[in-house]
Formats: sequence, structure tokens, C-alpha cells
Amino acid sequence: MPGRQGNHAYIEAYGNNLPLNAHQGTIKAFECVQGNRWRTLMAQWTHQATIGTRVVPINQSLAHGAEFKFGDGSKIYARDGRMLSDRQELLQHVASCNASLNSGLFPEEELGIAAWQNQRNYHFDQ
Repeated sequence: MPGRQGNHAYIEAYGNNLPLNAHQGTIKAFECVQGNRWRTLMAQWTHQATIGTRVVPINQSLAHGAEFKFGDGSKIYARDGRMLSDRQELLQHVASCNASLNSGLFPEEELGIAAWQNQRNYHFDQ
């Protein structure tokens, strides 16, 4: 990925036929006020690094509930060099997500989510 901001960098790197996908409601929102608000926020969040970049319009609409399938995703949690290396780190990660998302989960709910993630994806020793 080129060292530039904005989705035009993807088009420049991968060509004009690269699908840029969004749900219809998102497309409508960005065609109105939300698109300008997004560009303003991106400039603020990147300390003005995105100013002057080009935003290429979406060229493919997705149906509600559409899913992407990009190859074999079964190794996303168990690949070598994964971010989490043991059960304690998984618990800390779930707690961090709860706090940053302001989800309001109780500690026992965090434990349940971590246990489910561990059973399904990580397979750390108890």
C-alpha cells in the first residue's frame, strides 16, 4: 500500500477496476452531509495529512447482510506471530475492548466472551 492517505491510493496501486464497496445507506449518507463531515474528521484525526487527497466514489453497492469472503480466514486467530500469546492477554484484550467501546459489560461477561473466543479461536491452556 502506498504511503498516502485516501482511497485514491488504492486505485493508483491496484487499478481503476478495484471494487470499492459500501452498503446503500452508507453511500447515500456520504453523498450528503456525512461525506463532508467524514473528510473534516479525517483531516483532524490525521493532523491535516489527508488534506488534498482525493476520495474516489464507491463503485459497488452491497445488499444488507452481505459478507465478504477473502480466502481462508480460519487462521486469523491462530497464525504464527498472533497478537495475543496466552489466556491472560486475551482477558486483558476483551477488557480493553469493553472499556474503549464503552460496552458496559460486567467482569463475568468479559470472562464469558474471552472463554468463547479461547474455545473457538485461540485454544490457550486454562
